[in-house]
Amino acid sequence: MKIIDLENHFYSDFLLEALTKRTKPPFYRTEGEDKYLHYTDFIIYKDTLIPALTEIGEKRIEYLHKNGIDGAVLCSSGCGEQLDTKVSIDVCRKTNDMIGYLVQKFPGIYYGSAMLPVGDSDAACEE
Repeated sequence: MKIIDLENHFYSDFLLEALTKRTKPPFYRTEGEDKYLHYTDFIIYKDTLIPALTEIGEKRIEYLHKNGIDGAVLCSSGCGEQLDTKVSIDVCRKTNDMIGYLVQKFPGIYYGSAMLPVGDSDAACEE
């Protein structure tokens, strides 16, 4: 039997970059070497969690296999739906292209779940 993680969350650099331009949660900030994702006013992901959420290569696969997981469905963590619609369309497209690349690079290990620009139903259907 194969064990698949059905919601293996990550943050793409595209999404984090877009979140740096926001002034209210969710937003992303770096201060020196420290990194903070303010998901809400009360939920803040600090620098120790950010590297784990942005690394989607060999280290993540090693972690999966170490824990008895054969594969993972990569899906972008939340926040994209709160971006300006035009920004969201671009971030979703770039993130999905990256997921597609990883699925091809690591067949049978990574699968993908699309990030959709929910503010524009036509763009979401196209994506």
